[in-house]
Amino acid sequence: MRTTTCGAMADILIIVGTEGGNARFAAEAAGEALSTKRHAVELTFGSERIANTLDRSRPLLVCTSTYGYGDLPENLAPFVRRVGVLRPDLRGLPYGVIALGDRTYTETFCMAGRRVDALLAELGGRRLGPRLEIDTCADPLPDTAAQAWASEWASLLDAEQQRTHLCGGKDDAPRAF
Repeated sequence: MRTTTCGAMADILIIVGTEGGNARFAAEAAGEALSTKRHAVELTFGSERIANTLDRSRPLLVCTSTYGYGDLPENLAPFVRRVGVLRPDLRGLPYGVIALGDRTYTETFCMAGRRVDALLAELGGRRLGPRLEIDTCADPLPDTAAQAWASEWASLLDAEQQRTHLCGGKDDAPRAF
């Protein structure tokens, strides 16, 4: 389990699901924004290996596109399937979702991101702020929106860390996150 001390920033896991690369660009932009706020960031694709180690020890940001008829990208599907089977206790895990889609497909717009969001919430995760949904038809370069959203999300995460007494308890001892 990772620990943090007062004043330390979070160690954030960013999981990317992409077919054409737009979600990766958005995730990289979000990661840059989080790094600017002094958070440590690890960007990875959603594999079964990552699913096997998923727990409440670090905040999670999922950035995914949707393709086909609301389908998960091929590099995220194994992660989501495995998390669904393992059903880890994510109670209280702070997380965020950046979902990309094409609004002309109204019934399946950002469906992959919505599915991941629902799964994390079902397992006890606590989404910080609203899910960012980007219409890639209207905004083919989603980096700017993702970066701005991630800056706001970082502020929510900082407030969450304070709220859960990671810093500011009765003593300055490290607290489990």
